[in-house]
Amino acid sequence: MPNADTHAGAGALTSLGAYLHLRTQKGYQVDAAELVGVGICGAVVGQAPDWIDPPTSPQHRGIGHSALLAGIVIRKLWDTISVHPTMNYLQKDFSKAVLLAYLSHLGLDAFTPAGLPG
Repeated sequence: MPNADTHAGAGALTSLGAYLHLRTQKGYQVDAAELVGVGICGAVVGQAPDWIDPPTSPQHRGIGHSALLAGIVIRKLWDTISVHPTMNYLQKDFSKAVLLAYLSHLGLDAFTPAGLPG
């Protein structure tokens, strides 16, 4: 069963990979400060489902671990970020990359014996 460190690492790697993809796809250069920031934020967000549903037992997974709800909410946030009038492209790419860190947590938990809620 993945622990907090595993979720933090997966969240960081997911957000870093997504951020690098989003930025380089547009031809933008990425600096070290951006990478540090997105990695830290991804590590934090990668643990968020366990803050919503604290891991007090193997059956702790509730609404914070709902793949369907997460998919709907993340899609809505993604769309909102995409057209946000006051965010620049750097802020949009950063926010989108960090959103994906939440999904990394669900992806790891989906392959445990408890799985995700139906």
